[in-house]
Amino acid sequence: MLREDFFIDDYRPTKRLLNFRFVLRTMGELCMVLFPFLVIALFISLYYPHDTGTKPLAITAGVDAAVGALLILLGRDQGNTNIGSREGVMTVTISWFLVSLIGMLPYLLGSYITSASAAFFEAMSGFTTTGATVISRVEDVPRSILFWRASTQWLGGLGIIAFLVALIPMSGQRATTIFNSEATGVTHQKFDPHIGTMAKWLIVIYVSFTILCILLFGIGPMSWYDAVCHTFSCVSTGGFSTHSESIGFFHSTYIELVAITFMLLGATQFSLIYFAIVKRQPKRLFQDSELRWFLSLVLIMTTIGAIWLWYSGYFDAAEAFLKSLFAIASLGTTTGFFSGDYSVWGSFFALIVIASMFVAGCSGSTSGGLKVVRFEVLAKNLSKELVRRVHPNVVSTIRMGNTPITDKVVVQVTSFFFAYSALAIIATGVITAEGYNLTDSFSSAVSCISNSGGGLGVFGPHGGFSSLSGVTQVFLSLLMVMGRLEIFTVLSLFHPSYWRS
Repeated sequence: MLREDFFIDDYRPTKRLLNFRFVLRTMGELCMVLFPFLVIALFISLYYPHDTGTKPLAITAGVDAAVGALLILLGRDQGNTNIGSREGVMTVTISWFLVSLIGMLPYLLGSYITSASAAFFEAMSGFTTTGATVISRVEDVPRSILFWRASTQWLGGLGIIAFLVALIPMSGQRATTIFNSEATGVTHQKFDPHIGTMAKWLIVIYVSFTILCILLFGIGPMSWYDAVCHTFSCVSTGGFSTHSESIGFFHSTYIELVAITFMLLGATQFSLIYFAIVKRQPKRLFQDSELRWFLSLVLIMTTIGAIWLWYSGYFDAAEAFLKSLFAIASLGTTTGFFSGDYSVWGSFFALIVIASMFVAGCSGSTSGGLKVVRFEVLAKNLSKELVRRVHPNVVSTIRMGNTPITDKVVVQVTSFFFAYSALAIIATGVITAEGYNLTDSFSSAVSCISNSGGGLGVFGPHGGFSSLSGVTQVFLSLLMVMGRLEIFTVLSLFHPSYWRS
C-alpha cells in the first residue's frame, strides 16, 4: 500500500491514447495472483469431511484461470510502451472490481450468500480489508470458504499490486506506474529505480510477520486453522474472523495481546520497517514523526477510554485498560476485531471509537482511514496560521521531521479531507434513507470509507450489513474501494481531463 497519492491536478491532457493492452495484461496477471489461494482453499475443502466448498472453489479457480489467460492473451502485444499515470489509475481501479467479481463467486456458487450484491459486498470488503460482513453466522460457512475469505484480506492488505510487482517480472516503468497507483500517503519515498526489489522485500517482511503471528496464535488457545485465518486478518488489518464472537470467542488475554501487537505493526509504515531491517537504519523508527503521533494517539485514546469504562462501572481498572486498548488498537488500525461489544459501553466510548476510525494508522501501512500524517499536517498548518495571525510578518515552514512540507501538499491534504467528509455525509444520507438512525448510519458510513468494518448499533460487533438493500450494498462497496485507493485515484477516472487525448 505504499504510494504517492494521485490527485486530480496530476491528470493533464496528453497527446497519446490510453494503452488498453497494458491494462488488460496487468489485470490478467492479477488473476494469476489469486489462483494459488483458490487452489489452497480447494485442498482445504478436500481435507475436511463434509466441507461443501469443493465445487464452488473448483469452478471459481477455473473461471479465474480462464479470465486471466484471456486478458493476458488480449494484452500480449502492448503496442505503445509509453505508460503513464492514466494507465496506472485505470489498471488499479478496475483491478479491484475484477478481483472482487471473481472473489464473490465461491459465496454465490455455494449459496452461502444468495444475493449477488451481498456477495460482491463481502468480496470487496475482504480485498479492501474493510471487514464488514453480510454473513450473520460464520460458523455455518465451510472452513474452505472462510479460508478464502481470510485470504482476500491478506492479499488486499499490502496490496494485490504489490504482490504482482514482486512476483511477475516486468519493466521498471511498468512496475513503478501501477505500484504508485495503489498505495497510500502524502509523501513518497524515492524507491522508483528499484521498485521491484523493494516490493520483494516488503512481501518478505509481510510474510515474516504472517508466519510469526501464526506461530504465536497457534501456541495459544487457537487451532492452527484459526491461527492462519486470524493472522491473515490481523497483519492485513482486515478483521474477518472464523467465529461470530471474533477474538472474544477465545476468552484469552494472551490472544488479545498478540492481536494488538500485530494490528499495530500492520498499521506502521512498511517503508520504515524496510529501512530499519533491510537497510539497517532502525533510528528511522524513532525519528518518524507520524509513528510517534500514531502511538501517542493510541495511548491517549486508550487511557481516556479506560478511565471512562472504569469510572462508569463496566470493568475493573485492569480489564478496563485491556478492553479499551483492544478496541482502540482494533478500530484505530481499521482492523475491526472485537473482544466485547463496545457499542454498549456508553455514548462517550462510542465517540472515541468513531474518532479512532477517522484517524486510523500510518500512511504506507495496511490500515485504512484518513491516516495520522494528514492530521499531523493539518495540526501543524493550524499552528502556523495561528502564529501568522499574531505575527503577520513571520515566515514559517511546516516540517515532517526534517522534511519541509510544501503548500501544495497542504492543499492536497485539505482537499482529501473535504472529499472524505463529503462522501461520508452522502453515505450517511443513503443509509439513513433506508430507515436507520443517524448514529448507526454515520458509523457504518465511516467504517466503509475508512475500511475499518466496525460500526455501532445494528452495524456493530453483533450486527451486520445484510439488512441493507442491494443498491446500498453496491454503493458501500464502491465507497470501500474509494477509501482503499484514497478517493482521488477513483474520482480521477470521472474527470474530463483524464479522457482527453
